[in-house]
Amino acid sequence: VQLCRQYVRRVPVLVITSSPDELAKVFDAARHCDGIVADEVQRFSLFDERGASLKGQWETLIADATKRLGGTDSNRCRVTVTDRFGGRGHDYQVMDKDAVRNGGMLVIATSVPDEREWIQWRGRTARQDRPGQFHVVLDRLAEPFRSHAGLAAQLEGVRRREKAWEGV
Repeated sequence: VQLCRQYVRRVPVLVITSSPDELAKVFDAARHCDGIVADEVQRFSLFDERGASLKGQWETLIADATKRLGGTDSNRCRVTVTDRFGGRGHDYQVMDKDAVRNGGMLVIATSVPDEREWIQWRGRTARQDRPGQFHVVLDRLAEPFRSHAGLAAQLEGVRRREKAWEGV
């Protein structure tokens, strides 16, 4: 949610969660986060929290996911929280020039799916020759860390080396 808050004033943010339960938790956390307008966080899934189909709203949710909101003093974008359903097969078109100039849509994945789905998720970031950004945020207490001791430390080491290269 902190990444959402950090980027929402510059670019549209799409969070792809690993399950409907995680979607509900992240959606609620984003709506209650200082710096994010609660009514501008949207849920994009097959069904709402009561199990009713959202099919009639999908097109509007996709279009709204990339629109800039507010005026000159309160310029911002929307946060869209989805599950695996929203991570593939939907065309999020970022036409806003400020968002493109700021690096394009930010996609945040909260899990590592199979290769085919991974390609789809990464593909949500940059569409029609426009830039995009991609972050993966994983729970250290969940898979793959739970079954691979030391994996978190290994990845942190890679991250530190990458940051060192950025400073060169």
